[in-house]
Amino acid sequence: MYAIGVNPWVWASPVDDEALAELIPRIAAFGFDAVELPIEQPGDWDPVRTRDLLAAHGLAAAGVCAVTPPGRDLVDAAPAVVESTVAYLMGCVASAAAVGAGCVGGPVYASVGRTWRMSPTARAACYKDFRRALAPVAERAGECGVSIGVEALNRYETSVVNTIEQTVELIDGLPPSVGIMIDTYHMNIEEADPYAALAVAGPHIKHVQVSGTNRGAPGADHFDWPRFFTVLRDTGYQGAICIESFTAENETIATAAAIWRPLAPSQDRLATDGLRYLREILG
Repeated sequence: MYAIGVNPWVWASPVDDEALAELIPRIAAFGFDAVELPIEQPGDWDPVRTRDLLAAHGLAAAGVCAVTPPGRDLVDAAPAVVESTVAYLMGCVASAAAVGAGCVGGPVYASVGRTWRMSPTARAACYKDFRRALAPVAERAGECGVSIGVEALNRYETSVVNTIEQTVELIDGLPPSVGIMIDTYHMNIEEADPYAALAVAGPHIKHVQVSGTNRGAPGADHFDWPRFFTVLRDTGYQGAICIESFTAENETIATAAAIWRPLAPSQDRLATDGLRYLREILG
């Protein structure tokens, strides 16, 4: 049975020490097994304090989410921007190792919302630049026992990788510490057959995020979740399944995630309805 986690973004942003002190006991009381930990800015939460807080409530750190606002880019960017982004990702790896999380996942190639047209030649050069820039992070991650999960985003949020096939191409040649973070929300938009795409991702999967097709709770949507989990089991993936959604209370994150209306009667209901459904179909 998969561990089921949730991202505190469901309730709060930024996710800092104060937010975690409030939310981790509630998440445990709801019956979750694990928590995803986003790092919007270095130092938002203390890894040792967070590790101890999770342990006190019987929760695991499911993964660390790398966040790429404007100015965090590894491709088509000034050398100083690439250097600062590498430093940020190194910090994410260190935090993941300290808190006991096995994966740093996210759109680590470019800032969310940044799009530009690329010819096949320019795309090949972009992917090569990414592999070169990420290489030291991948090496450090491998030394720390942490993986990097590269996340494909939908076409409105990036033009670098939108599909699993593109992501496999992007990471080709990088060490085994680098793989793919699955996000069902983006797959539903971009994949002609998300279940076939999941099978292609299989050998590379490092982490899995789930949400309804409208960014709400999984199960309250049209996605074929039983089929998805049948394919996921066949890949051999044994990590956590984490619900990712966002609060509309924070203007910055609501705008970035295009959360314009409530997605559930309450954020607690979004999390607990999703948890209940996942428990039912996972057994």
